[in-house]
Amino acid sequence: MLAIRHCVVASRARKGVTVEVEVSGAVNRDDDTGEEATFRYRVLLVEDEQFTRGLLTQTLTGAGIDVLACTTVTEAMGSLASFDPHVVMTDLDLGPGPSGVHLLRGVEQQAPWVGRIVLSVHASPQLGARDWGPLSGDVVYLVKPTVSSVDDLLAAIEAAVEHKVVREAGEGSD
Repeated sequence: MLAIRHCVVASRARKGVTVEVEVSGAVNRDDDTGEEATFRYRVLLVEDEQFTRGLLTQTLTGAGIDVLACTTVTEAMGSLASFDPHVVMTDLDLGPGPSGVHLLRGVEQQAPWVGRIVLSVHASPQLGARDWGPLSGDVVYLVKPTVSSVDDLLAAIEAAVEHKVVREAGEGSD
């Protein structure tokens, strides 16, 4: 359970209500012990290459991220609701079958609040997926050879989460 320690609600005439939630100092409570536990992002990782998938899983887990690693779009979409990730991180080329683009579109339709990250060897998304087409502008794109540390991955996760929060707050406003 997440405990929010600060919340601000503001209202402007004919502009609706804005709710700003600050989660500084927010903690999870262990349902069994009731003790405080550190907040952890959940990342659904989709990568068909075993070595890369294992390395990313180990790196993110070591940084305090809960990771569920999948190899296919079908497996990832089947896990989306039960794992309830904050972010989906996917390669574009997932071998035979649906690509990462197909996954990103499915996530946008079924769980639009989930941040999305592409992690690809291709500098351009058009080179990395046979079915590349327009996606909403909130997809964070990382080129694998330029990722030099876990901090790059963590910054991308933060950006994906932040972008979804900003987008959700801005939707429907004039």
